Amino acid sequence: MAGSSADKIIRRTPLTAGRAAIPPSEEDAAALRQFSLQRLMGYSVEYSDATELRAFVEAGMPWKDAAVALAEQRIGRADHPDAPLLSSSRNDLLLRASALLRMAQMMMLSDSPERFTLYRRAAELFAEALHGRCERISIPTAAGSMAAWSLSPDDSGPRPGVLIVGGIEGWAMDLLGLGQPLAERGLNVLMLDGPGQGETRFEYRHYLDRDWPAAYGAAIDTLLDMTAGAPVGVLGNSVGGGVAMLLAGRDRRVAACCNNGGLLVPLRQRERKGFFPKVEAFCGPASAAEIEEIWEDFEITAERMSLTCPLLIVQGGLDPLVSVEDSAQMLEWAGSADKQMVVFDDGDHCIYNHPADKLALVGDWFASRLAGAGA
Repeated sequence: MAGSSADKIIRRTPLTAGRAAIPPSEEDAAALRQFSLQRLMGYSVEYSDATELRAFVEAGMPWKDAAVALAEQRIGRADHPDAPLLSSSRNDLLLRASALLRMAQMMMLSDSPERFTLYRRAAELFAEALHGRCERISIPTAAGSMAAWSLSPDDSGPRPGVLIVGGIEGWAMDLLGLGQPLAERGLNVLMLDGPGQGETRFEYRHYLDRDWPAAYGAAIDTLLDMTAGAPVGVLGNSVGGGVAMLLAGRDRRVAACCNNGGLLVPLRQRERKGFFPKVEAFCGPASAAEIEEIWEDFEITAERMSLTCPLLIVQGGLDPLVSVEDSAQMLEWAGSADKQMVVFDDGDHCIYNHPADKLALVGDWFASRLAGAGA
């Protein structure tokens, strides 16, 4: 006898279903303010995962616990023995779980064994999901190794490349959404955990210090090896935008530079109690005075804006961290003959609320400028 129709119905119920709601803690309320739906997606969290994470936290579950629970559910679906998946579907779930585990440690203000474990597992899932498409590499420097992930276009031969530098919170693996459109346009991509970021800090204990130009120079060396000498550019996201401009001014091998959300004076963020401890953590065991000296190096001034390569600044009109006036000042100071600023009037910080338009703009700009540099 055939089973009833009910036997053919499979339900997927959100983990939040049936949970009694309680008000979020102060920290979790801060996480909800900082990590909007569009920003979560900008850090490679899939749409439904982002909405469910926020729903969990809005119902009173701690941010870290919610992100870990969702990641474990995705991993369980990927490896369920009774419902084997095609490799592409399994890899997608592992990639989603990796992004959630990276989110799980995002509100931690200091380093700990728990944080290291979460991040290491996220990296393992990331590597497994993107095996054959994205390679983890280690870059040696005098101050210690740096971790990076490389993406290459499908076709072979010398192709230009772009170094992508993240900010205080969004690091190499989080930058996949920026890297993939560049690779699709035929560019080699190196997504870097610079000094004080991600695996470079957690695995190699390589912290930010005043010798940062040498470390980033080593990343340019690695990218030039990938491109077989073809021109390279640098793309900086958030605080990384300022790093990108300073690096382009110091290292003339940089043939094009894009600043997406760079801060004029990072030390202005001292009063943000949930943010500035993350700035300090970049510097590891450095003293308070040393931290001030290190981050003063990243203040953008007329003297430091010595870059002459093509420059693109992408600015949000509603950016709460970087004003249009600040970015216009950077543009004015730049010595580049080919320079422009594109303002999204309703754009948030790093233009997370216009992802497709931003990615097309930045991807096409690099493809054209680096092709011209190689002519």
